[in-house]
Amino acid sequence: MNTKVTIRTILSILYFSLILFVITSCKSITSTDTDDEGLEDSLDTVEEVELIPGAGNVTLIVNKTDRSYFSLEFLEIEENNLIENGEGEGWCIDWESPINSQNGTYTGIQLYSTFGVEKWNELNMLLNMKDQLMAQDSSISYREIQAAIWALRPRPAFDLDNMDMESLPLDMAQSGELLFDLAKVKEIIKAAKVNAKSFSYNEQGKFAIIAETPADIQTVITVVSKR
Repeated sequence: MNTKVTIRTILSILYFSLILFVITSCKSITSTDTDDEGLEDSLDTVEEVELIPGAGNVTLIVNKTDRSYFSLEFLEIEENNLIENGEGEGWCIDWESPINSQNGTYTGIQLYSTFGVEKWNELNMLLNMKDQLMAQDSSISYREIQAAIWALRPRPAFDLDNMDMESLPLDMAQSGELLFDLAKVKEIIKAAKVNAKSFSYNEQGKFAIIAETPADIQTVITVVSKR
């Protein structure tokens, strides 16, 4: 048996297996893929949302702020009646994934509207209530609002009664202690669900715009009204 040939063959197999693994692991599926599975993969079934005309190749810059979970700056948006270039408040709808929130810049982003989408009624109701809730109760911070947003979205599931503290972002839990008021979050969610039963979309109301980030990056939303 030729030992050198055998070793060379094994090394070749391992090399090509490694190349295949790297290619598979690094693939980022987007909604521009021909099979149209990218949107479902990266936004995790966001239900019936529509691509905003003129917002299919946007640059997104992410930073932290104390007024909302993120500050989002949008560039390269073409004229439309929903969203324009500039900064806006940002929230996360995918607590399990990371994102660079220190001037993190993402290009080729597509924006989707939730206007008129029934399955987003509860979250959009919360976005319309948010400012009033925070004005009436100064102890409600962006953390309570963010936790409520996570809990109102079906995927990924965020169970307020069974949270893994170590898996939460550091600005939401530290040393096994929550940095938000769980009781207030539950009250906020209850109010949003009750009011969502009579929620209707109109020209003055607020609603979420979804930024389709890469599949391994936190999916974020901003809040707008029709212009």
